[in-house]
Amino acid sequence: MKKRLWVGGLSVLLVVLALPFMTHNPRVRGPSSQSPLASKPGLERLQHFVFIMQENRSFDHYFGTYPGADGIPPGVMLFDPTTKEWVAPFHNPSEFDRGGPHDWDNAWNDIDGGKMDGFLAESYAAKQIDAGERYTRLKSVGATNVQAVLCWHDQREIPNYWNYAHLYALQDRMFEPVASYSLIAHLYMLAAQSDGFVTPKLSWLTWRWWHGGTPRRFTFTQITDRLFGGTIDWKYYVTTGTQPDTDDAHIVGSDSKTKQQPLRFSHWNPLPRFPSVMNNPAQRRRLVETAEFYKDCKAGTLPQVCWVIPSAEVSEHPPNSVRDGMAYVTGLINAAMQSPCWTNSVIFLCWDDWGGFYDHVPPPKLDTYGYGIRVPSLVIGPYIKQGYIDHQTHSFESWLHLLEERFGLVPMTARDENADDMLECFDFSQKPRLPVLLSATREGSPYPQPLQTIEHDH
Repeated sequence: MKKRLWVGGLSVLLVVLALPFMTHNPRVRGPSSQSPLASKPGLERLQHFVFIMQENRSFDHYFGTYPGADGIPPGVMLFDPTTKEWVAPFHNPSEFDRGGPHDWDNAWNDIDGGKMDGFLAESYAAKQIDAGERYTRLKSVGATNVQAVLCWHDQREIPNYWNYAHLYALQDRMFEPVASYSLIAHLYMLAAQSDGFVTPKLSWLTWRWWHGGTPRRFTFTQITDRLFGGTIDWKYYVTTGTQPDTDDAHIVGSDSKTKQQPLRFSHWNPLPRFPSVMNNPAQRRRLVETAEFYKDCKAGTLPQVCWVIPSAEVSEHPPNSVRDGMAYVTGLINAAMQSPCWTNSVIFLCWDDWGGFYDHVPPPKLDTYGYGIRVPSLVIGPYIKQGYIDHQTHSFESWLHLLEERFGLVPMTARDENADDMLECFDFSQKPRLPVLLSATREGSPYPQPLQTIEHDH
């Protein structure tokens, strides 16, 4: 009996000591009202919403030197705890980067109470890159540098992304919804919550221990439930190949060996763990391969709402090539631009989390979970302002809020109900702009491309 009491007391003590580190925090509260959001003037012109989600880059890493954006401050340096030197952010002319760890604990350590100075320490603490032939290849292209979390790219490596910013709208205050890794970001992209789940780390001390850290199913409402209930057409396009990352966001430089399929759950495709999707054939058949995106664009049958998810090879997830990812994304955007649906479409291009890369802007404190670190974000379409830099604060819930306004849907949580709708990027008084097709190659199109002449209805 004494032994049982001792073991029980020790268990209670361990749980009490672990409370500050528990990953199952109180759930995101639902919306304050259950009323559909009212549409705003001009939104009726938008019939197709395309959300392209890429992988693991911070805003400063891609646009920290873009003219007019809130970029890397002059003279900023971070202390390297290993070399005992001060290191400034630097340009990396290679298309490959090492990246850093990017789980819940890494995000908060990077942020460091708003000092934004933990990136190098976290990079050194990452699990090791695979040895052998892969390590040799990464070393040959300079993708093993631990300090590379401070590097940045510009129009020399990613000219098309800079061209889209030049021709359309760049958002320099898009924050990952929660300070964590890809699965959580994708759940917020779809549901404006993750039911309190933010990381499998230390999950054996939480109520989720029997699931091995990650829930086996999600039962909260997500946006496709709302869309399907309103008979709004949607698809979730998944690019076949391998998953963009391993299941452990603390590992740096390793490839996932797991194949990615539309009906298989992954951190980038959580819908297969929603019973409301998988138990409904009409919903389940909307999880399809990205090859259908090109067919739908060409046929003029692009759904009203869709998401496009990359495979590892084209995801830009380190150490994959930024040029390969740019060529893939350009191909998607060109397909949409050449579609009969173009004149009433809008494309949102974003990266799901910061990937361990440096960013200098402390995320606003919203609730227990976030925001997370800034990510690059572009808005492209015939009604988007040209050369506009949006300084409003956004997260992926803004996408949901815009959909809810456009289609008269009830918000799912307080997050999407209170999010900004991004309408400052639009000008519905301008006549639909003609497409600007960029080269869907690894070299891209020269930057800057000529600006368009914008015509207005009045």
